Amino acid sequence: MKLTTFISALGLLLTLGAAAYLDSPYSFLNINYTYTADQPVVAKPAAIQPSED
Repeated sequence: MKLTTFISALGLLLTLGAAAYLDSPYSFLNINYTYTADQPVVAKPAAIQPSED
């Protein structure tokens, strides 16, 4: 009985660990996306024409 509980708990921990890794920015699934907050956001001014009204 203790062995099955240990195996179940270990399986649960491995599953949660794998899910946390896949959700992290270091995962191979998220390799093309950047998550850095060090880069400043650059706002480009929009060319707005004055209305004729």
